[in-house]
Amino acid sequence: MDCTCIPRGSTKGAKEVEIHELNKPLCEIATSRDGDLDALYEALERNPEVLDEIDKIPFVQTSLHVAASHTPRDEARRTHFALELLSLKPSLGKKLNPHGQSPLHLALSKGFSALAKRLINYDSELIRVKGREQKTPLHCLAEIGDAETNLLAEFLCACPESINDLTIRDETALHIAVKHRQVKAFKLIFEWIWRSYHGEVLNRKDEDGNTVLHIAASTNQLDIVRYLVRRAPIINIERNSIGQTAFDIAQDEEIKKILSGRVKVPPIREDGHGLKKNTNSLDEFLLTQEPRVERFLRFILYCRRELSLDMRNMVLVVAVLIATATYQDLGNLTDDKSSTENRLSSIKNNTGIGYYGDITNYVLNTISFTASVAVMALIFSFRPFTGFLHMSLVFLTISYGYKMAHLSQEQAVVILLIVPSLLAVVYGFKLYFKGAEREIKMEMPWTWLEPSPRWKALPPVPVPLERLRMVYKLMRG
Repeated sequence: MDCTCIPRGSTKGAKEVEIHELNKPLCEIATSRDGDLDALYEALERNPEVLDEIDKIPFVQTSLHVAASHTPRDEARRTHFALELLSLKPSLGKKLNPHGQSPLHLALSKGFSALAKRLINYDSELIRVKGREQKTPLHCLAEIGDAETNLLAEFLCACPESINDLTIRDETALHIAVKHRQVKAFKLIFEWIWRSYHGEVLNRKDEDGNTVLHIAASTNQLDIVRYLVRRAPIINIERNSIGQTAFDIAQDEEIKKILSGRVKVPPIREDGHGLKKNTNSLDEFLLTQEPRVERFLRFILYCRRELSLDMRNMVLVVAVLIATATYQDLGNLTDDKSSTENRLSSIKNNTGIGYYGDITNYVLNTISFTASVAVMALIFSFRPFTGFLHMSLVFLTISYGYKMAHLSQEQAVVILLIVPSLLAVVYGFKLYFKGAEREIKMEMPWTWLEPSPRWKALPPVPVPLERLRMVYKLMRG
C-alpha cells in the first residue's frame, strides 16, 4: 500500500528538497553547526527580516524542516534550535515543504520521537497540520503505530480534536491503523476513543462507505473483528456505499461466523492482565484493565468537561427555581390550618385517597427539593467567598425539615433523617473528591498557611496515583 508518510529506514521519497537561497544560512546552522543559537542570532542580526521573508513563500524547506530531519551530533542542541525557531516564528511549524510535509511530519518519518514530543508540547495544534493527501502527523503515526504506541497516546491526549481529521480518502487514524495492520495501535486508538467519550468516530466511514469493521473483515484481521464485535457491536449493521455489511464482504469463514452471531466472542482480555501499579506511560495505561474507580472518576471528569460556563449558569437557575417552587409548595400546605388538620386526620386514619395523595406529595416534593439543593452544592466550588452560600444551603435544608415536621409530625423523623443525610452524603463526596484531586494534581491544600509544609489528601485514594493522573491527562482534567 502506498504510504506518503515515510516509515523509518525507508528510502522512498528521500529525494533532496532544494533549499531556497534566503534560507541557506539558517539551514547551514541547523546542519553543520548543530543548531548553534549564537550563530542563529548572528544571522538574524545580519538580516532581521529573513524569517518573515521565508514565511511569505507558500511551500519552502525551512531551517525548521532541516533541523527536524537532520541527524545531529548533539540531540539537545538540535531540539533547542528547533524550539527557538518556533518561538521566534510560530508559523514555521505549520509550513509545508514542496513535498507536502511539515517539520513534525519529517521528525516522525526520521524516527525522532523525542523531538516530536517536544514540538507538540510547545504547540499541540501542530498535530493537526495537513500535509500531502491531507494526512496529519497523527495519521502518519497510525501507519507505524505499533512501534510508537507511547507517542501515539501522547498525540491523542495532547490534541483530542485531531481524531476527527480526515485524509482525502475520508479516513480517520483508526481506519489507517486497520489498513496497515497495526493491531496494537488500533487497540490503543480504540481504547482512547472509548475512554474519552469520542464514540462517534467508530461509526465514521471512508470514501467507499466502509467502517473499520468493513476493512478488518475484508482483510481477514480476525483479532480486530473480534475486538470490534465485542466492544462496539452496533457497527456490525452498518452498510457501505454499495449496501454491503461487513458480513457481506468477509472472506474468512471464522470471521463470517463471528459477524453472523453463530460464534460468541469471548470477553476481551487486556494486555497485561490486572492492574499495574507502576504505569509510567500512557500506552500502558490505555492497554491495561480499567478498574471501576477509574471509570467513575472518568465519568465525573467528563461531566465537568461538558459543563460549560453557560450550561453551569443555566443548571443553577433551574435548580434554584425547583428549590423555590418545592419550598413554596410546602408552605402552601401549612397556610390553611383546617385543611392541614383534615390531612393529618386522613393520614392517621390511613383511609381513602387523601392518605396516599398526601404521602405521594410529601415524597415527590422532598425528592425534588433535595435533588435541586444537591445540584447547587455540587456546582458551587469550595472557596472562601462561597462558604456562606454552602451554609445557606444547609440552613435552608434544616428549615425545610422543620416545616415538614410542623406539617406532619408522624413523618418528621423520616424526613429529618433523609434530607440531612442526603445532603451530608453530597458534601462528604465533594470533600472526598476535592481532597483526592489535590493529591492527584499535586495542588496546595486549603490549609497552605499552616506551619507544616506537608499535606495529604483528605482520605487515601484506592488505586495508584499514577493511574489516576493518567485519567486526568486523558480527560484533560
